[in-house]
Formats: sequence, structure tokens, C-alpha cells
Amino acid sequence: MIIMTGFIFLLLPTAELFLYIGAFFLGASASMIPIVIPQITSVVYRGETFDVVYSKYSTILSMASAVWVSVIGLLYTWLGSYRMIFTGGFFLAAASVGLLHLFIKKESGGVKVGNQET
Repeated sequence: MIIMTGFIFLLLPTAELFLYIGAFFLGASASMIPIVIPQITSVVYRGETFDVVYSKYSTILSMASAVWVSVIGLLYTWLGSYRMIFTGGFFLAAASVGLLHLFIKKESGGVKVGNQET
């Protein structure tokens, strides 16, 4: 939610203050990633599979992060603005929250992970 709040403030062009607020929220969310990703992984993949799954997730996230920095720069060069990039980031963050909700649903119809049901 913090990431989406940051994107919303960056999309509001009315005042420079909104840019500062949006940058603060995105910076705050970036500092939480090393804590939140292991927590989410431990909730979704309990027990013996956590160490195997988390090592794969952390590798993929590191590689994706390196690639996306260049992709964002390329998109800015093509589009001449960050507006579409921030809009896309907002929708990606919203989709991530929705997908996370599916994985941590604790009802009887939860997602099966390995031989466990969450």
C-alpha cells in the first residue's frame, strides 16, 4: 500500500510537495523490501521449503531489479515522461497486492503449496 501511495503522489502534478511526499513513500517502501519479502515467503511457504524458495525468489528479484532500472530509463527516453511509468507501477503494485491476498488466504479453499494448504 505504501508503494501505491507513493505512485499516486508522484502522479499528482499540482504541487512540488506531492513529489517529495511520493518520493518519501517510495523510498520507505524500498527500505522495507529486505524485511517484507522474507516475511511473505515464510507465511506462504512454511517449514522445510522456505530456504529453497526464498533463495530462488531473492535471486530472481535481484536480477529483475537490475534489468528494470534500465527498462525504466529506456521507457523515459521513448515517452519523454515518467507519467506512464508511474501509472504502470501503480497497477503492478495493485496486482501484486491482489495476488498476495490469494496466496495468504487462510480459508479452506486456500492455495496448495507443496503438500500443505495455506
